[in-house]
Amino acid sequence: MAVTEARPVPVTVPAAPLTAIRTWVARHARSLVIAVPLTLLSLAVQAIGMGRYPQYTDDEGTYVAQAWAVSDLGELTHYTYWYDHPPAGWVQISGWAALTGGFGRYADAVLAGREAMLAAHLVSCLLLFALCRRFGLSRGASAVALTLFAFSPLAVVYHRMVYLDNVAVPWLLAAFLLAASPRGRLSAFAGAGVCFGVAVLTRETLLLALPALVWQVRRAAEPQIRRYALAVGGTLLVMTGAVYVLFAVVKGELLPGRDRVSLLGGIAYQLAGRDSSGSLLDEHSLARRIVALWLELDPVPVLLTLTLAPAAWAVRRLRPLVLALVLLVVAGARPGGYLPVPYIIGLLPFAALLSAGAGAAFWGWLWAARSRYRLAVIAVASGALVATALTVPRWVSTVSGPAMADANAPIAEARAWVLANVPRDSRLMVDDVFWLDLTRAGFDRDNVVWFTKVGADPDVPGEWAQYDYVLATNSVREYQLPDSGVRRAVAHGHPVAVFGTGRDRVEVLRIDSS
Repeated sequence: MAVTEARPVPVTVPAAPLTAIRTWVARHARSLVIAVPLTLLSLAVQAIGMGRYPQYTDDEGTYVAQAWAVSDLGELTHYTYWYDHPPAGWVQISGWAALTGGFGRYADAVLAGREAMLAAHLVSCLLLFALCRRFGLSRGASAVALTLFAFSPLAVVYHRMVYLDNVAVPWLLAAFLLAASPRGRLSAFAGAGVCFGVAVLTRETLLLALPALVWQVRRAAEPQIRRYALAVGGTLLVMTGAVYVLFAVVKGELLPGRDRVSLLGGIAYQLAGRDSSGSLLDEHSLARRIVALWLELDPVPVLLTLTLAPAAWAVRRLRPLVLALVLLVVAGARPGGYLPVPYIIGLLPFAALLSAGAGAAFWGWLWAARSRYRLAVIAVASGALVATALTVPRWVSTVSGPAMADANAPIAEARAWVLANVPRDSRLMVDDVFWLDLTRAGFDRDNVVWFTKVGADPDVPGEWAQYDYVLATNSVREYQLPDSGVRRAVAHGHPVAVFGTGRDRVEVLRIDSS
């Protein structure tokens, strides 16, 4: 009996990672040729002068100090953490600084935070282009959206600044990108839930976009797995958020109590405890001033959003993104609510994508009917060229003009003066821009007091006469509590050094307690 030689069973070997990467690059080569140069150019625009303009703000100093506290102190903040924001944002900034040695490379710690914003901007640009393509925009329209998002003076200014919104936007874009998965895989919808959860734990206001994300998942999932897609994505979203709740439970800080912070107390403050920004219809309100500031920097995104974004509703595939933008705009514009200055950051990617998408759809329809609407085609094309010719020079002058001067020179000069002339055992009341730099330079962290904690934190001296110096930036001078120790300290302070002029000036005030 003949013995048949056994044949080896073929084994499927997965493609090597490099092969998979080469395949992916080859498939997306034409998109990469557009997206990568535009993104690199935007990085150059962001990076050049990011330490000079705009002037560092107290919020930036706070987030950077909190990031340093995570990496160097093993604590969530440099003061008592009171659940005003979820900590995921500055934890990510801390991770970036730890990986790159950012805090050791810069004399002013805020610049290390701005470097992290540069990395977030890079990711946001690439994700936005990918999101445009996934929602059916042509490469040309995607390039227009990326240009609006990356090169508007609003973006150049606010994407540089250390705001939690900048850290959250990449996660939000990733969530919508996965929710629009063309293959409808459960793993993609699961990833969308996790990414959206991280976005909310980074900047809680982005929770407003949840209905739009759910709608997108329902549209992208095949009917037979739609229920599972929503269940899996929703479960992982809840589990991601539950980490924050569990943290508060473990610390015994979920519910309000006597002499303790709490998660529910922090949420109550954010929802109802913050001072209202007033109505946009009131010309004297803070909300009106904030919107005026946005328009002064660049009216183009706002005008495009008002004109083109609503028309994007006619493009069926874009409707979930229209809903996301509408929810964010309505929440920000509601009378009696609180409108933060960086709120515009979360609107910019949706405004850019929808403006480009609606404009491209209208142009495509008009071009298809060009034999009937020849004059309209000529008028629209001419109008677009004129608008571009007027917009680009304005963008260049708006960004490059102020950036030529060093808006942060007064901060650097004041810091240098303090290090050279103020004894290390002095007690200082400071803007958080200075807190970390002075602490790292040898001042006792208990003697360098963030001005918002004076009278608000029992662990810091609350009387103005207990301080030797005040470093008065515009944030300190305009502090809103008239009976606070901060206002009294400024009133009793005598300038021993002044750096800069106008709102950007920094005054070193010696307090006369007599």
